[in-house]
Amino acid sequence: MSASFPDLRGVQAVIFDMDGTLVDSEPYTGVSIRRLLSAEGIEDPLLDVEVFHGCTWQAISDGLVARHPGLTGRCTPGRLEAVFEDLWTETPPPFIPGAREALAAARAVARTAICTSSRRPAVARLVAARGLGALLDTVVCADDFGPSKPDPACFRLTAERLGVAPERCLVFEDSDAGRTAAARAGMLVVGVGPLPGATVPPRFVIPDYTVLPDDFFPSIAR
Repeated sequence: MSASFPDLRGVQAVIFDMDGTLVDSEPYTGVSIRRLLSAEGIEDPLLDVEVFHGCTWQAISDGLVARHPGLTGRCTPGRLEAVFEDLWTETPPPFIPGAREALAAARAVARTAICTSSRRPAVARLVAARGLGALLDTVVCADDFGPSKPDPACFRLTAERLGVAPERCLVFEDSDAGRTAAARAGMLVVGVGPLPGATVPPRFVIPDYTVLPDDFFPSIAR
């Protein structure tokens, strides 16, 4: 393995977040929020939409209502998700560079999963459209767990479904909430993309998967 990467041998499962980690759809979350606020006549230039990356639509809805009580009953998870799905239809998000190849390489040597705060229809659409079904052992989405990331429940459930101890799981995550959740579950964490204000520093950070050496996944599974 390249000397620039730490020794991660003994990994038995590799878990990928979806939005912002496998596909470049995380900006759509912010656009969805802004579109809903605009439709309600609300301007909030100080709102940092990145704090909602990795969160469920319920958690995003709750956060927006707490910030703007006038949205009570109007800013619903379903409404936010509908705007998000419209964006997917308008412009399907591309893979993060090297993501599909990384998933295939991981699947060749370990168990694999997606663990995402998106709901099942969005995940099913991605898996079907990108032909990922054969590369995954399981998928855990917002329909399967209660508390949103950074709560570790989603990753613990993923490890349970994979039949792998949490400490033997390696997680790729782009959001601070997701990295925090994985770390709290006792898993090894790789940060994907820029990490502004990271709460939990990952083992290392990659801009995308093209920087991983060819022997990365075979090496960690030894």
